[in-house]
Amino acid sequence: MMLSNGTPGKASIISFYGSREFDHAFGVATIYTNDNNEIVGFMDYYDFDARSWGERSYKAEIISRSINIFSPRKAKPFKITYGVQAYTPIYDVLGGPSPNFLKPDTQ
Repeated sequence: MMLSNGTPGKASIISFYGSREFDHAFGVATIYTNDNNEIVGFMDYYDFDARSWGERSYKAEIISRSINIFSPRKAKPFKITYGVQAYTPIYDVLGGPSPNFLKPDTQ
């Protein structure tokens, strides 16, 4: 895949569930690495979506569903980014991940 800085790289979907430091912050996020396997970017999409029971821990699912239900109607999903991202013009047009964006790129 091509990264936003014009260099080749790879996107990997990482689950932070079970991590004592990050499971309440990220859940599942995308990590971008360069050809040297160095982490060069990060992206997470916050939408507090309901998942099938068992995908998240029971506690995490209850928290996500509660935030979704009790948030004001004006609350909108948002993305968090750091560093280099995948070059995906469709992502910004639609305001969210395209189906191919969420799949790890194994080149």
